[in-house]
Amino acid sequence: MNFDTYHNFFGNFSNSTRLGIILSLRKGPLSVNDIVEKTGEEQSKVSHNLGRLVKCGILDVKRDGKRRIYSVNEEILPFLELAELHIKKCRKRCTNEKCLFRQCVHYKD
Repeated sequence: MNFDTYHNFFGNFSNSTRLGIILSLRKGPLSVNDIVEKTGEEQSKVSHNLGRLVKCGILDVKRDGKRRIYSVNEEILPFLELAELHIKKCRKRCTNEKCLFRQCVHYKD
């Protein structure tokens, strides 16, 4: 794989909207409206970014009548678990209060 492939994949995790969507789906599938509520983002912004995440294979989407239900692709879940484990280890050994891992609201124990 080349640089652009990695850049595009990991870019999904550096974009705050997309990361918020991914994290909101960690515990299970949600509709667009549920994701909007959990992330606090505008519906149009969430919909746009959901499309990108599905296109990249990070999220799966299923139809339930007129609704679309989104979930994290099962192949991505181990990646998220590994990242969370790494972040927890970094937070435990870091004594610097300015450390980004210690300040991040998404990763509080």
